[in-house]
Amino acid sequence: MKIVLDCNVVITAGLTNGTCRKVFMSVLRDHTLIISEPVIKEYASVIQRKKFSAYQPYLRELVLALCQLGELVEPVECNFSLPDKDDEKYLAAAQAGKASILITGNKKHFPKDCYGDIQIVVPSDYKEY
Repeated sequence: MKIVLDCNVVITAGLTNGTCRKVFMSVLRDHTLIISEPVIKEYASVIQRKKFSAYQPYLRELVLALCQLGELVEPVECNFSLPDKDDEKYLAAAQAGKASILITGNKKHFPKDCYGDIQIVVPSDYKEY
């Protein structure tokens, strides 16, 4: 199965040993992670925030690993509108990579349960599909 991970899931997985890390490891182990250049740029930008300064070397390595392990796609124009336009890059990558699931810890930015064939799932509801 092809899956897109929102930035908040990746960062939380890198910082804490909890649900997001379990989801993250399951996706990398058992599925295909879909990434795009805009998604990778956001991952890289967010880890530069001051609040993550103590963890930046580790988080940089994590993002580099995702670049190597993920399937890089050229995003398509997003057919859906979201409350935060910056999050549309995740749906655009999911559409381009024909992902079935987008996992986000920020459900309010993806208010519908599905966008076309893409199911929106929060980490606590993710089951190893």
